[in-house]
Amino acid sequence: MDMQTADQQRILQIEGAYNVRDLGGYKTKEGRTTRWGLLYRADGLHGLSEKSRQNLVN
Repeated sequence: MDMQTADQQRILQIEGAYNVRDLGGYKTKEGRTTRWGLLYRADGLHGLSEKSRQNLVN
């Protein structure tokens, strides 16, 4: 997967939070790659709707 495709996949449209991103696909210093769909970062998770919260959990 090229970087442009990875960046497009990384950004999630989640109602109630800004700048939600999947941290999968990054290379570690050991040469491995972080798993997709396991770890996210975001601004303002306190504003998530119930539907958005459930989508992230599932």
